[in-house]
Amino acid sequence: GLGEVNPGRYQEYQLDLSRPQVYEGPRDYFRSVVNVLTRAGYNLKGADVVLDSEIPIGKGMCSSTAMVMALMAGLAAYAGKALEPMELAKLGWQAEVAEFGEPGGMMDHYAGALGGILHLDFSDGVKVEKMPDVLKEDIILFDSMQEKDTLAVLSSAKTPSVEGLKVLGAYGVHSVRDLAGTENRDAAGGDGTSGTRQCRQLPAPADCLSDAVIRRIERTAAGRTAQPASGQSAGWSGYFHTED
Repeated sequence: GLGEVNPGRYQEYQLDLSRPQVYEGPRDYFRSVVNVLTRAGYNLKGADVVLDSEIPIGKGMCSSTAMVMALMAGLAAYAGKALEPMELAKLGWQAEVAEFGEPGGMMDHYAGALGGILHLDFSDGVKVEKMPDVLKEDIILFDSMQEKDTLAVLSSAKTPSVEGLKVLGAYGVHSVRDLAGTENRDAAGGDGTSGTRQCRQLPAPADCLSDAVIRRIERTAAGRTAQPASGQSAGWSGYFHTED
């Protein structure tokens, strides 16, 4: 029943739809959904809304995104203007992430709005490709009984990478893809020289990036990493290599 899965973590309040909502804290999603929809031109109507979930909070199962998307779709439809899936994903991301300056991406929102298995490409806008549904059996989820600090995980993944890529922009590196040999190898006709040459133009990592940023870029680069030999002060060519 209601209130059983996340005891002590439920709230009840009323909103005045005649004025912009003032957030009472971080991740105030109910109010952010109302604000984003109102700014998008939706004339929201009063309603009694009850939200609950069978997924415990903080388990990394995108329950916050699912809640935001369901609330947004329901309020928009009740206002007489149903959201198209792509628009729902965009506005859902704004309500959950952009409104609070959080580091999260848009993958969960497109998955929730479009359903199924997707290939998402954000390199130039948003490109969505529906993939074959190969998951024919049921999926079993086990609760580890450990809460996930989503904001900390996302921040530790995104912030150092963004910081590092800002520094590397002066060397023509604007994405971790630019450090991967596979993409550059294709552009070079298959011999991999373009990717290797680009890496060698960069200064030694210690000259421009902190150790934390270096480790983060190493882990997130699309190509495999190669650690420098003991005692060497290698440039980026010592950290990234192309593959045959």
